[in-house]
Amino acid sequence: MPSLINELVLVLNRFYLAVQVTEAKDAICALVTGKAKVIDEDYTPYTFSEWERITNRFKDSIDFTSKYPGTIRSPSIELLVPQVIAFPDCEYTSPLIKSVKYSRKNIFQRDSYTCQYCNKKTKREDLTIDHIVPRSRGGSNNWKNVVASCIFCNAEKGDKLLTELGWKLIQEPKEPRWRSHIGTPFTQVKRSYWERFLK
Repeated sequence: MPSLINELVLVLNRFYLAVQVTEAKDAICALVTGKAKVIDEDYTPYTFSEWERITNRFKDSIDFTSKYPGTIRSPSIELLVPQVIAFPDCEYTSPLIKSVKYSRKNIFQRDSYTCQYCNKKTKREDLTIDHIVPRSRGGSNNWKNVVASCIFCNAEKGDKLLTELGWKLIQEPKEPRWRSHIGTPFTQVKRSYWERFLK
């Protein structure tokens, strides 16, 4: 059974337009810091302290609590996990959208575990990271200058430039965009509570 902190919460901008789906842990952090408000099914906004009072007031009402995924409890508070939050200062894209951590694992994922020189998909243990412009020749260590490479292509390339070998990349390396909750668009999450916000 998934943890309540990983429950999905719809994120709205200041115009109440859906911009993202996030996890409850991020939504609650945004509430606690005052960056976001809970939006109920009547479009009424609640601050963190107001939502805490609502939780305490209706915690024994099954009709009310059944609309929400559950209640998160700590020694000092009880809080219903909201279905929807809004950012009053957000006009378009969600402020919860994050950058992807630059790491070996994420480079492999970006490149679909496929060598960007010979286009061969391979096991992780047979992949390496290659600098397109070698560091020994002034190349930088960033998303746009590194690709997944099989051990054979990496060995053959060495510290040469692609122009010297006559090679071309399968695709141009870019910084990947962070995707909310494993990349599923909010329009594909079937929640009846959300329907009014997605019209």
